[in-house]
Amino acid sequence: MILACDPPFKGNSRQHKLHDDKGKIVSFGGETRIGDVLAVIVGILATPTMTALTSIPEDLVSAVRTCLAYSMKRLTKIQILVREPLICHKVASVTTVCMNKTGTLTMASMEVLLFISQCPYMFFMVN
Repeated sequence: MILACDPPFKGNSRQHKLHDDKGKIVSFGGETRIGDVLAVIVGILATPTMTALTSIPEDLVSAVRTCLAYSMKRLTKIQILVREPLICHKVASVTTVCMNKTGTLTMASMEVLLFISQCPYMFFMVN
C-alpha cells in the first residue's frame, strides 16, 4: 500500500525542528507517530466504506437490474436471445457443458462419454 498525503504527516514533534541553510525544515524521521498514520488510513478508508454501506439498500435493486439489462444487451448483439433475465446469473456459474457432436443443446438429459481435463495427463473414457 502506498499512501500519498498532501501535506505530509506533521505529527506532534517532540524534537525541535531544524532548518537548513535555505530555511527549509529538516526532518530526522522521529516526527511521525504510528497514531498519526493510523488516523490518516482510517480517514482514507472511512469515507468510501460509509458511502458504500449507506447507498446499498436503496440502489442495490436498480444496480442489479442495470447489470442484467446490460448483459442482455451484449448477448443480443451476438444473437443470443434471453427470455428470462435471471438466467444470465445462473449461466455465469456453469462449470460443465455437455453437448452433442454438432454443438446443440437439444436434449433434457445427456450422458458423458468422454472427459478431457486441462491437465495433459488426464484423459478419461466413460463407459
